[in-house]
Amino acid sequence: MLQIFPYLEVGKQLCHPHYCSIVEVDREKDFFSSNIHALTKVLYQLHRQDCVDLELDPAKFKNIIESACPQLDGFFNYLVNTIIPKERSAYNKNETKKSIVGLCYLIAGLRNKFVNQHKLEVGLYLMASGATWEA
Repeated sequence: MLQIFPYLEVGKQLCHPHYCSIVEVDREKDFFSSNIHALTKVLYQLHRQDCVDLELDPAKFKNIIESACPQLDGFFNYLVNTIIPKERSAYNKNETKKSIVGLCYLIAGLRNKFVNQHKLEVGLYLMASGATWEA
């Protein structure tokens, strides 16, 4: 908290406007929506303009999006903490993080169809592995 607001000092009084900007819910800005918008822009830039391949490793993906856009700092961890129950085993948590990376690509693809070819690559992978699409 003190890193974000360096002017704060422990034990000092805080004026009401600063208290509201720190503690109260920011009603002007939707955290999730604005971060999805930023994520979409970052992935579009990386995959369409810079021609970078899809990154499916959760740690590398997190580093890439956070270094490309400071607004996304902590967003991947937010998704992980929201989606994965704390009771899961370490192995299952790691596997689910991989699914969250895929989810990020899918959400960005829904927001802008030119972001990536994730759906196509998943479909080709499933077809090559012999998976059936019939119910």
